[in-house]
Amino acid sequence: MTEVLNPDILWPYSLFIFTGVCYVMFISICLKTKWWKSGAGVNVFFLSGWFVFVMTLGLLGILGLLPEWLRAWSRFLVYSSGSFILFWRVFTIWYWNRGFWAWSKTEREIKK
Repeated sequence: MTEVLNPDILWPYSLFIFTGVCYVMFISICLKTKWWKSGAGVNVFFLSGWFVFVMTLGLLGILGLLPEWLRAWSRFLVYSSGSFILFWRVFTIWYWNRGFWAWSKTEREIKK
């Protein structure tokens, strides 16, 4: 029974399942939502796309299909692209909500 629950045996299956879920989520967002119409939708689109990118790198690396030069650069690509996406999202949150704080007593006025 302990061999069935061995994490060294189970982790590849969870990786494949998580990669599949990331792909299904990204495809669902692209096909079933109007993600481009709201800031939250854009956030979800880019972050789920980044998950697909990272999981694809990991999956190709584990399967041995990732070229050696890309394997050497994969950590840099993951960390720098993730940092860029998160920094960009933080910047847009501050830009879209300038002059408004979550603890404000009045609702935000949308300027058009």
